[in-house]
Amino acid sequence: MKPWLRWLAIGFTLYGALWGLTGLVGVESVRKLALVEMGVDASSSEAADAALPHAGEQKTYPLTVTAIAPLLVQTDALYHCGPLCGVDRRELYLWLPGFVYELGVIREFVH
Repeated sequence: MKPWLRWLAIGFTLYGALWGLTGLVGVESVRKLALVEMGVDASSSEAADAALPHAGEQKTYPLTVTAIAPLLVQTDALYHCGPLCGVDRRELYLWLPGFVYELGVIREFVH
């Protein structure tokens, strides 16, 4: 096998392994942090409900947490506040073992 091909294969393997680790461990640690920020105790049965409460909102749809790349985790929650009102809140986090840092928040109005 050519040396550059070997390094390419090692790179792809490490990239996939790091993404898998982020999906297995990072998603859960970011989910716990997001629930705390939403005011929900992550260890309670409330955290497992399909609709998470949010102060001042009528209904909150499920919190979705996804590993979108190695070391990057995205949360997504939709807050419904009336027949023609809703806000989609997406947050992007950098995850490292034992460390979570919020990179940004995107809010979109949904009608």
